[in-house]
Amino acid sequence: MVINTGTDEQSVASAMRQTLNYRADATVFLSGTPSAKLIETSLANGQQVVLINRDDPLTGCHNLGLDNEVASREAFFLLRRAGCHRLALVTSTAHTASLIERERVFVAVAEAAGLPVTVMAAGPTTYASGYESARRLFGRSDGPDGVFCVTDLLALGFMDAARHEFGLTLPDQLCLVGIDDIEEGAWESYKLTTFAQPFAEMGDHVVELLSAPVPVTPGRRIFEPVPIWRKSVRASAT
Repeated sequence: MVINTGTDEQSVASAMRQTLNYRADATVFLSGTPSAKLIETSLANGQQVVLINRDDPLTGCHNLGLDNEVASREAFFLLRRAGCHRLALVTSTAHTASLIERERVFVAVAEAAGLPVTVMAAGPTTYASGYESARRLFGRSDGPDGVFCVTDLLALGFMDAARHEFGLTLPDQLCLVGIDDIEEGAWESYKLTTFAQPFAEMGDHVVELLSAPVPVTPGRRIFEPVPIWRKSVRASAT
């Protein structure tokens, strides 16, 4: 049973009731939006529960996630190798576990290398928030020359504002890294350097967990991000 929901809690709760009425054997949570209470309801009704990219401190769940630490460290490495010195991180007000971890690691690694990071969160995880973040950052006298956006959607909005409102060219005047590898990021008009989540591998693992003849002991498994090199970052310092 596959149900697509909106981001609001009411929509998620309605979907949850459908799975319980259908007497589903398992629920896979693909988003950071549903509350922990809904996950607890699934567990209490005897369902197997698989969480993807969540860090809820709940026992009895299979938990799959991207290695955000590796992705954030590699994002910093790409920007430093490109010769960027004024760094910024663009995040959102969603404050999901994955986004928080990406921000924390990137800022820590950069500061350990002696490079301060300006953190900007202009709204939810949307194209418009990325666009607005660029307007705020480049409206200052010390705008960044290297930016890590914690999702590709934020990165695309950021890139468009940087190019169309401030006349910046990528990667000559600005280097930009995203994460998630959404389809639009590969479009010729963006060519965003990013990190992909290995969804095929993660999906195969979910199937293995739920189809095992003997229930698998719940635990956490981390998947390595896949670097996707395109044209929004210089290969080396100019």
